[in-house]
Amino acid sequence: MSTLTSLIRVNSDTKNGLDLLKIHPREPYGDVIDRILGHYLDDGPIDEEGLKEGLEDWKAGRVRSLEEVMKEIREEQEHAKVSGSDHQEG
Repeated sequence: MSTLTSLIRVNSDTKNGLDLLKIHPREPYGDVIDRILGHYLDDGPIDEEGLKEGLEDWKAGRVRSLEEVMKEIREEQEHAKVSGSDHQEG
């Protein structure tokens, strides 16, 4: 199967968001976008048990805001960058 490659232009905030979603630093942006689209376009069956558990977690206060989660991800990525550079300099 042949693949058509296209150049797309995104603003720096979008690029930074895609960087945060990478599984590893060298993952191609196309793979990140494919994964996002796969989740967004998934029309599979609804996991009713998962929805019930999520609702129970929400009612019990076992949830975090998107801002909290993104802050944690950024901190983990920054820590990984620092740790990675420490290993490369030695």
